[in-house]
Amino acid sequence: MLARIANLIANTLKTSFKWLYAGACIPFDIIFGGFGSRRPAPEFKPQESVKSLAERLSPERKREIEHRRDLKDIVLGYCKSHSSDRDTYDLTGIKPDVQNILINMSDAQLAYLASAPLCAVTKFANGEDHKLLGIPVLRRDVEESSVLDGMQNSIRKLMPSGQAFDYNAYQPRKI
Repeated sequence: MLARIANLIANTLKTSFKWLYAGACIPFDIIFGGFGSRRPAPEFKPQESVKSLAERLSPERKREIEHRRDLKDIVLGYCKSHSSDRDTYDLTGIKPDVQNILINMSDAQLAYLASAPLCAVTKFANGEDHKLLGIPVLRRDVEESSVLDGMQNSIRKLMPSGQAFDYNAYQPRKI
């Protein structure tokens, strides 16, 4: 009984606010135009069908799209399969490193990956950064020497010309 009364009051207030808003808009519609003439939504009639667009794709692009779809489907199928069936699931076509990550993931991580957006699942299947918290990312190791060379070059740019910086004598400041 109380729920019906509350629902009736809420609907009455909602309707009254709509009428008040419409009444407040009338002077602005008269001044700035548009009073009584709401423009209809534009009609869109496509010139080509989806099938004709798909037919115009090059064979290489079609294969690439099918390959991406296959990878995504393999990962989603593995994530959604029962834990006893995962041992026999076929993961061929996926990179070995991604296979290793998939096999070592917990059931909660697999359920989270299965419910993730398709673009994130595709990135995971390709070994790219998918930005899903709690899901491992395929590491791309950077050579330490290249990082150090980059740091040394940036320090050299900051130093006055002709002055050398001794990396071995550098002591960080103590706070």
